[in-house]
Amino acid sequence: MSNLLDKASIVTTPTAYDNGKILSVKPTDGIGDFDFTRNSSATRVNSQGLIEDVQILSSNLVTNGDFNNGSTGWTLSSAWSIGTNKAIFSDTIGGDIRTSSNVFTANKKYQIKLTVADLTSGTAFFALGAGTASNLVTYANYANGEHTFNVTAPNSLELRIYSTTSSGSSYSITNISILEITDDTNLPRIDYTGGTGHWLFEPQSTNLIPYSENFSQSNWIKQAAVILTPNQPSPDGGNNAYKVQGTIGSSYVLDGGFGAITPQSRSIYMRAETNGVIYSLGDGQSKQINVTTEWQRFEFQEISNSFYAVDFRGSGVTLNNVYIWGAQLEQNSYATSYIPTNGSTVTRLQDAAFGAGSSDLINSTEGVLYAEIAALADDLTNKQISLNNGTTDDRIQLYYSASSNQISVFYKSQSGATAFILNHTLSDITQFNKVAFKWKQNDFALWSNGVEVATQTSGVTSSADTLTKLDFQQFNGSADFFGKTKCLAVFKEALTDAELTCLTTI
Repeated sequence: MSNLLDKASIVTTPTAYDNGKILSVKPTDGIGDFDFTRNSSATRVNSQGLIEDVQILSSNLVTNGDFNNGSTGWTLSSAWSIGTNKAIFSDTIGGDIRTSSNVFTANKKYQIKLTVADLTSGTAFFALGAGTASNLVTYANYANGEHTFNVTAPNSLELRIYSTTSSGSSYSITNISILEITDDTNLPRIDYTGGTGHWLFEPQSTNLIPYSENFSQSNWIKQAAVILTPNQPSPDGGNNAYKVQGTIGSSYVLDGGFGAITPQSRSIYMRAETNGVIYSLGDGQSKQINVTTEWQRFEFQEISNSFYAVDFRGSGVTLNNVYIWGAQLEQNSYATSYIPTNGSTVTRLQDAAFGAGSSDLINSTEGVLYAEIAALADDLTNKQISLNNGTTDDRIQLYYSASSNQISVFYKSQSGATAFILNHTLSDITQFNKVAFKWKQNDFALWSNGVEVATQTSGVTSSADTLTKLDFQQFNGSADFFGKTKCLAVFKEALTDAELTCLTTI
């Protein structure tokens, strides 16, 4: 198949992108690149299987942030000491601990995370920065638990934690990380859910759970002797999951702070120390799930006024403890990628990719449009990829249609007054399928997974240089393709049956 793709004029695979661009494999002069918009941050599953925001640009800039190597990388005042995997503050006068070298660059944005622990009374009262008017973060109070905040560096400086406890108590900190964040909100996502990279295009969605990771907040109601243990390893590579312990038959954790919305999709990440059965995400005992020792995202589409993150009630429950992270409630018929929240609802805007190609790269009189794609859901909505010129006159639309598990092609040639639709029912459009449409005068065919599935043996093609662009949407900017894409290619010649068999065989 690689030799066949050498014959293509446009080839797009999940390999490279820039802010506002999906970069094509060929041609390399930019004409085959897609414009891309989303105008919001968004998460993906990276190649290591971790959930990350695509705006995060760096690894941890802090050396020895877990203090596993003692004070290496840190300078301590007399108020601080090093314990086992933590720095300890125990002086009511105040003092600071700082990185031994600069970690911030002026005017860049950063995400800071750290964990406060061992605070027995009062709050940890400290500022991040230089301890002067150039503080990155103003003085604030912090309780036990993991804390995350975003800052803009006023100048290049070290991380300095200047602290005092007005109540006279002491505390410790650990798990300190600093990651650089870009302002770019139009970064496409190469997602590795399932293990293989693909472009991920999703509709707009809002996480209606105000605290998606902090289950100690009051919106999460803990019933019947529930014990929460924070700062557990989480699917994003941090330590912000919670261990939930309870009593089989009576304990549960829920958020009931929203009314009935339709449709509803609920999801949460969960794992256990030993495999077992609990209930979750339902109306209090309606959904039994099997939890394993590996992190897994559980998804349900169910209408309820309450979000049960964990429910140890009901017959058949075998677990009385489980780890949870990343709760999400959407007014959507299926779950989309994780949208983190920390005190309010958060909206991720939709992905859109369009504007690749030119009349030099697209042959209007004959050719092939090929795609290896999967839908996000069989939700009976049109999801289109098209060759067009921005008008209704001449266009090729390859799309998942409003019929269940159906792939379709709409072809229209204004010059020859040709218009027809070819349809084929796939076994599952949410799995990757290889599809191709061939056009040539009196010879049109739809291919799927190695088989010619529909044909049209009469019709005139468009005039030369009529089709000018390739979009992940309809010609007028509607019916965006929401799904996953491993490859999209355009050929300037009608391939033979043998070539199409090879190109589309799974």
